[in-house]
Amino acid sequence: MATWHTATITAAAAVAALGVSLVLANPMRALLAIFNTPIGFYAFRRFALGGKNKNRQPHCTTDCWDNSHHGVRIVPVPYASDNYGYIIHDQEEDIFVLVDPADSESFHRALRAVSPTGSIVAILTTHHHWDHSSGNAIFKASDTENRIDVYGSHIDFPVNGFTNRGWHRVNKQVADGERFKIGRMTFAALLVSCHTRGHLIYTLESVSSTTKDIFQPSAFTGDAFFVGGCGRFFEGSGTDMHTLVAKCVAEIAPNTLIWPGHEYALANLAFAARLEPGNIALQAKLKEAESKKQSGMGTIPSSWAAELAHNPFLRVQSKVRNTELWDNIIRNASSTKRIGDYIKLAQEVVRKEAGVIDANVLKEAEAEMLTALRQLKDTGKL
Repeated sequence: MATWHTATITAAAAVAALGVSLVLANPMRALLAIFNTPIGFYAFRRFALGGKNKNRQPHCTTDCWDNSHHGVRIVPVPYASDNYGYIIHDQEEDIFVLVDPADSESFHRALRAVSPTGSIVAILTTHHHWDHSSGNAIFKASDTENRIDVYGSHIDFPVNGFTNRGWHRVNKQVADGERFKIGRMTFAALLVSCHTRGHLIYTLESVSSTTKDIFQPSAFTGDAFFVGGCGRFFEGSGTDMHTLVAKCVAEIAPNTLIWPGHEYALANLAFAARLEPGNIALQAKLKEAESKKQSGMGTIPSSWAAELAHNPFLRVQSKVRNTELWDNIIRNASSTKRIGDYIKLAQEVVRKEAGVIDANVLKEAEAEMLTALRQLKDTGKL
């Protein structure tokens, strides 16, 4: 622990060296840069998790997902003000895979309740932000037999990176599209660069089993996608978002369960409903989220098919062009710098089905729409 404190002092000096000019030029980016250092590790654990307060209550109640035929259980762990992490329990082998276990205290309580005899064999880290990764160091500190492998991308967690060696502790750098086995379970990693450059979605694709029943996959999306929304473009752009949406639509099966990193459903769906008042599926999902909120329940899991039906960030580039969504984004984002006439032109061409629109023009238009949509959500100007 002394080494951590020494390193933190070094990190503080490095942050100070960024200079006042950075703070004045872009306060949000400057604060994020500070938060991404080990200072953020201690700040998150002290303020967001309440320091040594072991009696903090979860922000909602959740249901577990059981696949009894394959012997796998997914247990959500709510923590902080709105975060989710997950325990994947292989009941046959009695092993745990943890997803983003930033609140080690909450996870330890949940683990004891799930199976007092189970052992942790892996941690899947979606991205480098401390509200998802700060538990890694705590779990590894007690891993005296070095049984826990910590997975993450080589982009967010370089092998010899300063914060990775001391805090994130990722020792299994996985690449985009890589599949790997943990016990009987097969996972796939999908690189989705936007919220952070090295953000991964992990999909539990299959479980080795004697049953002939079809296994329903589960995707742990971190801050890439939430119910009805997506994460801020901290390290990416509308173009990056456009690329990753197309990639996820192609790679993620419609029946996949979606387990996000935050409980933002109510705010996301209310925002989306103002842009698409005619979307019946969206309005129904909003009512469901309102009902669950009133009863103190979380809204997870969703499904990829459901998200395609109501998540505006997935619907901007839908094959069936949604003119209501496009019209409302343009009207509400008229003051946004980058909304240009070519977007309106592209929309008109699509609406009238007047021949084949240039693919590059349409791609750029859709990327700009995603940028505008994100800015509307961030600023609340709707």
